[in-house]
Amino acid sequence: MKTQLLGLCLMAFVTCTAQIEVPKLTITPDGFPDTTEWNAVPVQAILYRGTVENTDVQITWSDSALSVRFNGNLESSFMIPEVLIDPDYGRTAAWDSLDHWFHVSATDCHSIGVYGDYNTCVNQAQDWKGGPNMAMSINADDIEFAIPWATLNYIPMMGDTIGLSLDITNTANEWNHWPTTAHRNQPNTWGYIVLGAPLSEVEHASKELYFTPLSDRRIRVYGLQHQSQWQVIDMLGRTIASGNSEDEFVEITLPAEGMYVVRSGEQVLKVATRR
Repeated sequence: MKTQLLGLCLMAFVTCTAQIEVPKLTITPDGFPDTTEWNAVPVQAILYRGTVENTDVQITWSDSALSVRFNGNLESSFMIPEVLIDPDYGRTAAWDSLDHWFHVSATDCHSIGVYGDYNTCVNQAQDWKGGPNMAMSINADDIEFAIPWATLNYIPMMGDTIGLSLDITNTANEWNHWPTTAHRNQPNTWGYIVLGAPLSEVEHASKELYFTPLSDRRIRVYGLQHQSQWQVIDMLGRTIASGNSEDEFVEITLPAEGMYVVRSGEQVLKVATRR
């Protein structure tokens, strides 16, 4: 396993860094940890009960999913892993309609907008993967979450910042978080991840796109290559506008509030519109 550590917590009085740069690496999104796949991924350790019993956490991302592995001292220590995600990094004081709770115990649980809605629990989730859950394994101490971006209603891009907290809990009176100062009910106390570069390939940077707003939903995008094709894609993957650039900029009217991606060849720009 790679020895680089990102914010390792060693003692109860040490506060983890609130940021993790997550490498881009495709992990088979099946919810079953494969040591070979995870071997090169850095470790972020979660403090367990203030002792030396740590649960190691590794995180990667791909174009299709966010993958999180919890390894060690789970079912054998009566602890359950959870992933809390604030996709728009809203950092609200209380949960809002975009925040997600993922939980793997004897069942898979996922709620949106509220922490710990156990009415959502099913034997095996269909729109994300978590496993092996504790009903499948005699000793589930190595658990992988595979969370498709589509489940988060999110389009990922390298450099994005996403609010995140990780915890292990007995679901009754004990929650051990990364970062250590986080509270499950307060997204503004969570840390965040930055979607980083691939582990095994060199990124060839092209000229960057950028934009300026002209009105609430009309933008001017700069940095296009002359005579290049461009398109605007919504969060459902639909092309809502396209054309050929006559200049190095183009003006685009977005149809509604939301998140969009502007693509031109290998150039990519993410645009979010809100009230």
